This record gives sequence, structure tokens and C-alpha cells, in this order.
Amino acid sequence: MKQYLWLFLFCVFTLSLCLSNIANAQTIYDVRFGIHNNQTRIVIDTDQKLRYDIDVLPSPPRLIFDVSAQTTIQQTTHHDQSRLITRTRYGRPKADTKRIVFDLSKPVTVKSTFVIAPSQTTPYHRIVIDIEHGHTINRPPLKSVNIKGPTPKPTSLKKSYKKKYLITLDPGHGGGDPGAIGPNRIKEKDIVLSLAKIIKANLESSGRFDVVLTRQSDHYIKLRDRFKKARDRQSNLFISLHADKIHLPSVRGASVYTLSETASDKETARLAQQENNAGVVAGVDLAEENDTVANILLDLVRRETLNESKLFAELLVTSMKKHNIRRLNNTHRFAGFAVLKAPDIPSVLIEAGFMSNKHDAQLLQTRDYQNRLAGSISDSVHQFFDRIEHLQGQ
Repeated sequence: MKQYLWLFLFCVFTLSLCLSNIANAQTIYDVRFGIHNNQTRIVIDTDQKLRYDIDVLPSPPRLIFDVSAQTTIQQTTHHDQSRLITRTRYGRPKADTKRIVFDLSKPVTVKSTFVIAPSQTTPYHRIVIDIEHGHTINRPPLKSVNIKGPTPKPTSLKKSYKKKYLITLDPGHGGGDPGAIGPNRIKEKDIVLSLAKIIKANLESSGRFDVVLTRQSDHYIKLRDRFKKARDRQSNLFISLHADKIHLPSVRGASVYTLSETASDKETARLAQQENNAGVVAGVDLAEENDTVANILLDLVRRETLNESKLFAELLVTSMKKHNIRRLNNTHRFAGFAVLKAPDIPSVLIEAGFMSNKHDAQLLQTRDYQNRLAGSISDSVHQFFDRIEHLQGQ
């Protein structure tokens, strides 16, 4: 009987520990950057209030953000347009501590830190840290923050960039083809060109990507010439940008398309039949193979490309949600768009919103919304190549 009593007490104790851990569980969902009053702002989204410590380390300059080991940190990749923060890393320096490390281009001063409670626009608690270039440390007036001296260098879980990737952005329409026309005669071709230029600046500022646009001014390019440009340059990712229009003015929200399996099969058959297909596709020289083998090889390449396109689309849908971009239901969709038919380049087509909806049309004209949308796309590009490198063991 005594044995069963001890077993019961042990189970109760174990259960209480589990419940305690669940009660104390907390999550950091996102880490992002902005510029406010000429200061670089770090914003950390959490599901509840949490205690944290901040350290500023001088050599090399770093800002350290420590939380309890019970905290779940969803590792996200954002990029600081002020270039004061050069990289974000994640580590666990001690058994009871998880850490976010912000590598800095120069020493900084922590000017202020505060917490913004959830609101109607966001369900998260937001920890805000304002920093600027400087050699002194101002202690923030928040009790949960502890500015301390140098500590041992944290263990890095993030790699520096080993290679550059080439991204092709395709602003739809152009020239005599205005695309969808919204209120006040605003044209789709102008909206998507502006958006593409912001994405290009975001991506290139990280030093990880080279970005080319299929058009940089108001002129028209044939559909197949658009993805041909990407293939000729051996791009690693192709993103076509559009804004939709429909006869139902109440419909609004962004969506992302990848090539449907049916359209893919037809395109593979067409490519295999073309004489000019006797060339190199994704490093495979089809001219060296008979028709049967060439068709099999091309199909394998195409299927891998489709899977990578779907991966990027899924990452983008999640990123849009984090950036509060309104989305259509079933945001990731499938279609036979001509610009998505490169067999060896992951490709997506993004409908940024509906020009036929007055709310979407107004938002798409604002720089703030374009910045948010561009930010969600840029972050997804980084996450996509992070995932590809992980799968390849880089």
C-alpha cells in the first residue's frame, strides 16, 4: 500500500511541475526593426509579459537580449534599414537562459525601452528598444530591464551568408497595358513597379541578394520574355507582382499563386517537344540524352521546382499574417499563369490586393502599406533561402 502511495505522490509532483511549466510558457513570435525619431527601433512581439535582461557589449559591438529558457523563440529574419543592426542571432548561453544577439555596425546607446500592451490591431505585447550610435549606456527606466557589463561571447546558432542569390522581380503589365485600374484612375502597373523597387532595396540592403527587375520603367514585356529573362540570368527565385480586379467590389485581400500540377504537366510536355529545349536545364544537358530520358529528367527538375515554389508561398502566407496584411481565404492558390512556367526556377505570382475594392486600392497607394507588404515578401525570401540551406546541409 505504501508503494502505491509513493507512486501516487510522485505522479502528483510530476504533474504539478508540468502544469507549472505550461503556466510559465511564453513565446516570442517576431523580432523586427524600424526607424523612429532618427533612432533604430527594435520591436519584439510576445504572447504575454515577460522579464528580460539587456546587455550592451563593446567589442565587437553587440546588444544582448536574454529571457528565461522556458520562452519559445520563433526565429525570424528581418533586416534593419538603418544598417546599425547587421545581423540577428539566437543562442542559449546557459541552461536557464535563451538569448537573442543583435550584431551592430558600431557602438550604441540604449535610449529607452518600454512595453506596449495588446490592442485591437495586434494581439501581442510589444517590447520596444530604441538605440542610436553612441559610446555611453543610458539605463532604461523599466525594472525588468537590467543593463550589465560585458559577458562571455554567446554561442551562435546562425551562420553568416556563404553565397549571394539572384532574385528576379517581375512588376506586371506596363506600357500600353495598364493592368487593373482603380479609383482615381490609379493603375496596377504603377503600383507593382513601386512595390518592386521597395522590395529590391530591402533585399539588396542585406548584402545577401542581387535583385533584377524585368522592367524598371513604364514599358511592356511579353509574358514568356519575363521568365526567360530570369532563366537567362540563372535566377534563384522569380516573383511576379500584380494587383487583382473582380466584378465583386467587396472582395479584398492579398493572395499568392504557384503553378498548378495540370498546367505544369502540359508545360513540361511542351518544353520537351521544343527543339530549343535541347540545352541545359538546371544543370542537366538534355541534348546529351534521348527523348525518353530527357523527359524524365525534365519532369524531375520541374517537380522539385514546384515543391520549392510551394514552400516559398507557404512562408509568404505566414509572413503576411505577421505583418498584418489582409489576405484572401485559401491565400495560397494554384493556376496556370504563363510567367510561372520556368521549369527550373521557383516561381510565385503575388496579387497584392484588389484594385476593384476601394479599401485595397487606397492602401496600395500608400507608402506605409507598400513598405509592410514589401517587408513581408522580403522576410519570406530570407526565410526561404534559410530553409533551402538547412535542407542542403549548408
